[in-house]
Amino acid sequence: MGYRASSKIMLLFPLAFVSFALADEVADRAAIDHTIAALNEFPLSTGLFVDEVSSDLARLPKVNPLEYRALVPTVQRLSVTISHEPLGEARIDLQPAVEILNPHTGSGAVRFLTPDIAVVDGNWTYKNGETTEITPLFFVMKREGDVWKIASLRLLAR
Repeated sequence: MGYRASSKIMLLFPLAFVSFALADEVADRAAIDHTIAALNEFPLSTGLFVDEVSSDLARLPKVNPLEYRALVPTVQRLSVTISHEPLGEARIDLQPAVEILNPHTGSGAVRFLTPDIAVVDGNWTYKNGETTEITPLFFVMKREGDVWKIASLRLLAR
């Protein structure tokens, strides 16, 4: 093999790794979108946020009535309460998981700062008859193991 052939192979070699990096980024974007979409489920999953999350979630307007739909009937949240008295009782509550349709939290552009930190533009949308109220959101996402979690959530000015 001559010099020209080996130099062409050396130039094409890095391109083989680019496809693996792009595939990981596509999977990460999908995982981030899935985490943000889980904000539309009630009750909220406990694993959505980093332990010491900084969030403006409570500042979102409280709207009534909510529009929702039940998720697959087999998907349920389990709550067990055990009394602390001697010979106490255990109470098991099964709550069907529901998806909140209105208002709706969505994700937009994702920018990776490091392989484990990303910032995401999002929005909170509430449709009230013919009017639509949109509040822009800013997420900081952090990968913990194989799971993307919300490290910070901020409401932005309209």
